[in-house]
Amino acid sequence: MSDKSERVHTLVNTGPWPGMSEAFDAHMGAACWTDPDYAPDAATWAAAWKAAKRGAEALPSEVARARETAEYWKAEHLAGNARIGELHDEVDRLAKQRDDYRHGMTAQMEAVASMVDLLHRMLEAPTTQISVTWKAAVRQALALGP
Repeated sequence: MSDKSERVHTLVNTGPWPGMSEAFDAHMGAACWTDPDYAPDAATWAAAWKAAKRGAEALPSEVARARETAEYWKAEHLAGNARIGELHDEVDRLAKQRDDYRHGMTAQMEAVASMVDLLHRMLEAPTTQISVTWKAAVRQALALGP
């Protein structure tokens, strides 16, 4: 490498574009630094390298924001899953409560039907010791029905 190439490499690598000269050499060859025909390519390469480095420097803040967003939505998702679990538990509890209520209502309706049947038999039995007024009141109540 010539003395001029050394100076250009040092200037470029210690300047705002560290690593650019090695990348440019790998792509274009070492002679491009001193050959005037490569000057436009070198300028374009330097500008592209500068833009790439600027983009790479901005990337960590973008990554941090993306991570924050991902963490936020992860927390929301987990909270939603927890709430879904709570709602499933609530549905199970309410279904059991409904079944218990239905069972209780069925038992009460059977008891009422049994009492109504007993009253009908008592009213129809000739030996029942109930006054006529009471029998009439019971018949009227039974006519209203459960």
